[in-house]
Amino acid sequence: MGKATIENITKSGIPEAPSVGSGARNIDERLREDFRNPGINQLVTTAVAADLLGLTVRGLEGMRMKRVGPPFVRISRRCIRYNLSDLQRFIMMKMVRTETDVDVATC
Repeated sequence: MGKATIENITKSGIPEAPSVGSGARNIDERLREDFRNPGINQLVTTAVAADLLGLTVRGLEGMRMKRVGPPFVRISRRCIRYNLSDLQRFIMMKMVRTETDVDVATC
């Protein structure tokens, strides 16, 4: 047990619990690397998506209920998955630019 990987995600879609004393839930570094690559088409559970976005599962579920979160796939009534590329697009859409990001030449 320990890190959640694609291989050890339980049938319910929730990653196995981390071992005692391991601190916060961590996901497999390979999955994090896939998340950094644009255009990756891989489905992940709500728990993994929340971890990648730095949210709690309940927070992501609340966003989904209000339809303000990232796009999701409803495989069945209780089976929700998120595409890694949709999570990346969601993050890019939420990016806030500051005045220092604006090129002076464009003003």
